[in-house]
Amino acid sequence: MITNEKQYSVTRNKLLKLQASLEKTKQDTQLPEVLQKAMDAGVQAQIKDLQLEMAEYEGLKSSTNLVIDKLEELPQALVKIRIMRGLTQKELAKKLGVKEQQVQRDEAEAYSRAKIDRLIRIGEVLGIEMKGTFSLA
Repeated sequence: MITNEKQYSVTRNKLLKLQASLEKTKQDTQLPEVLQKAMDAGVQAQIKDLQLEMAEYEGLKSSTNLVIDKLEELPQALVKIRIMRGLTQKELAKKLGVKEQQVQRDEAEAYSRAKIDRLIRIGEVLGIEMKGTFSLA
């Protein structure tokens, strides 16, 4: 998942290089056809993955609503909501009174080390309004 503009830019550059690579291999008539098709399929799969990641990031930036179905989705939801709010990791860190590296680490580790009070504070800063049903399985 792309979590910031720098990652988005890097992903876009990777995509452009892969697309150029795909065009170059299509012009290479020296390769056996089987190898050519296998290489093309691999590159096309990578291109599709990058396009999906970029589309998700772009979509989040223009979204206003996010629904999660499981508590396990909360860490990703916090990252997505930060993006939806148009906040950088640095801006969120400033609002939380922590260093940017703390937010980067929290997001990279899927908030696995964050205590509940910090998660609640992040939710408050992000303006998260929870609605829903809790059920016992």
